[in-house]
Order: sequence, then C-alpha cells, then structure tokens
Amino acid sequence: MTMASGLYTVTFRDAINDGTPITMDLTNANNLVALYTDTKTPVFDTDAAYSSTNELATAGGYTQISKTVGGTPTCALGSVAHTLKYSWSTTVSWTSATFTARGMIVHTVTATKLPIVAATFGADYTATNGTFTITAHADGIFYITMSAT
Repeated sequence: MTMASGLYTVTFRDAINDGTPITMDLTNANNLVALYTDTKTPVFDTDAAYSSTNELATAGGYTQISKTVGGTPTCALGSVAHTLKYSWSTTVSWTSATFTARGMIVHTVTATKLPIVAATFGADYTATNGTFTITAHADGIFYITMSAT
C-alpha cells in the first residue's frame, strides 16, 4: 500500500459525537504538518492519534512533528455551491532540506495530535540542500461537497 489522501473520519466523528467530545480546531495556526514516505498507509477510519511510523526521520533539515500549517488556516464556504474548503494563507517550507517525501498529514496541536487529513503528493518529491515547499491548491488542502438529497 502507498501513501493515500483522505480525511480521518474517526477524528471528525469524535469532534461531533456527544459521547466522545474532542477539540479539533481547523483554523488553529499551530496545527502541525508531518511528512511521510511512500510506505505510510493511513487508516482513515481507525487512526486516532499521531504516529511517527513512516514519517521522515529527523535529519536533513526535517524535524519530526515540528512544522505548523501555513499562515492563517481557514475553513470556509468554497467557490463552488455546497462546498466547504480548508486552506492555508501561505506556504509551508523546510529550508536546507535534503530529503524525499511522498505525502503529508495535518495533525491538531492537542496532546494526542489527532490526524485531520492526509494528502499524497502523487509521487516522491526530493529536495537536495534546497527548500521543500508545500503550497495549498486553489481548491484548498481539502474540500467537502455537501448536498441535500
């Protein structure tokens, strides 16, 4: 299995469940971004806390679970009807980077660092003594389409 993209449904479920209330603030600028290798296999329905398994090692300009999201994150109505978009206002960068990453996971800044979203880059990306940068797509880091049926 390889790095995949998706929302951690267990985190979202627990954030809205009356039985297990948790704090998940998508607009918190201190939420964390972790980079992972291609061997990371997110389990969106059961992963309930940060895991360093298959995260890049602290080396080559990367420090595990230490980088915050880009600028001021927003969770707002998207430009398309019935969509909710999560995005960042600036890029996330690692300078003096010498590493290869396949994807990222955004975690809450809470004690257990709840996983929010995983995103694959679609291929391995390598920086060699340069800057590794993640820029949010115009459609956001993720968006949810809601419709009434």
